[in-house]
Amino acid sequence: MRTTTPLPYLIKISFVIFVLLFTNLAYPYSEDDKKTEAYYYYLLAINEKDPVQAENYIKKAIKCDPKSLYLKKTLISLYLENGELNKAETLCKKLLESYPKDREFNLFLAKVYILQNRPLKATSVLEKYLEFYPEDENILSLLVNLYLDQKDWDSALINIEKLLKINENNYAAWIFKARILKEQKKIKEAKEAYLKALNLSPENKTILIEVLKFLDENSDTEEIENLLKSYVAKYPEDQDFIRLLLSFYIEKADWEKTEKILKEYLENNKRSPELLFFLGY
Repeated sequence: MRTTTPLPYLIKISFVIFVLLFTNLAYPYSEDDKKTEAYYYYLLAINEKDPVQAENYIKKAIKCDPKSLYLKKTLISLYLENGELNKAETLCKKLLESYPKDREFNLFLAKVYILQNRPLKATSVLEKYLEFYPEDENILSLLVNLYLDQKDWDSALINIEKLLKINENNYAAWIFKARILKEQKKIKEAKEAYLKALNLSPENKTILIEVLKFLDENSDTEEIENLLKSYVAKYPEDQDFIRLLLSFYIEKADWEKTEKILKEYLENNKRSPELLFFLGY
């Protein structure tokens, strides 16, 4: 099957080639000319389907514009995309010798180690980067996830505390803290962290369910009842909270409280067959 190249694309490429040839014949390359040629090879690379040829084009572009970090990052991305992790690692390490504070080079190297199943190396790279930028929340979050995957609770907790120091209202950090404290069997501290997360994101029902499950596992029925009653009072139109409270009372066989809540709610919401079923039950 014959393939055709769109005419506008051919015209653009032909024009670039003409300019390059004319410039080369007329006078020696200036720095701008080299950057123009680099951009030409870059365009060829990003439109090339053969990974080997694409790599060659990017390398030619870098040769024309050796100071361009963007082109070098493009080459690393190409290596990662094609699964050439050793090449990516070698190039990242070489570049980090000159640019140790570059965020993307550090992230690239960490990603290489993650893909190579070398989490300790990945965490080492990120910890070293954080020495330069200790308040980079995204990097801290990535580091926390790596430590959680390794079940290194103490290291994860240390970095969560750093996140909370930057932003004490980070509810996700409080959730992670609660989960770690739960794993460490520190029930009282875990409960405080869970309730803090819930207080910061009260309408997040996923967090509420997790907190209720934690409280149930620890037989903290008083806290469950108080929590659900506060939600029903705060969000009287939300039937999810009514159902949760009713289910709690039914499970405890507290029929008197169940009946009272249902009758009060049904006075203002007569067309609720599901709640009528609860009352009938």
